[in-house]
Amino acid sequence: MLILLIFSSAIQAQEVLSLADCYDLVEKNYPLVQQKVLLNNQLSTETEVIRAGQLPQVKLFSQVSYQSDIINLPIPNSTIQGPNKDQYRNELQLSQLIYGSGVIEAKSNLIQKTIKPSNWL
Repeated sequence: MLILLIFSSAIQAQEVLSLADCYDLVEKNYPLVQQKVLLNNQLSTETEVIRAGQLPQVKLFSQVSYQSDIINLPIPNSTIQGPNKDQYRNELQLSQLIYGSGVIEAKSNLIQKTIKPSNWL
């Protein structure tokens, strides 16, 4: 009888929580929710990087080479000189995405669903 009275008083001492109270406690105590600002910044940065794939891109390539030995063919009565030992090459490349088949939008949606803090609660 004494054991029953001890257990009944321990059971009555527990607090009853509603589902709304549980959600409030999760928002206060869940570690990732405390980093909400950082996660939102990460989301916006990664979305900007993905959307930058739609912008035109400019690339510059340069190459310099020195030929230690070159072939000279003597042509009589000609003023043509042989090639230089130094060779330079510069290339400018412009590219623009014309058709992306929805890949950029799909990547953006995927990032939003995986990083967005509101999806974790």
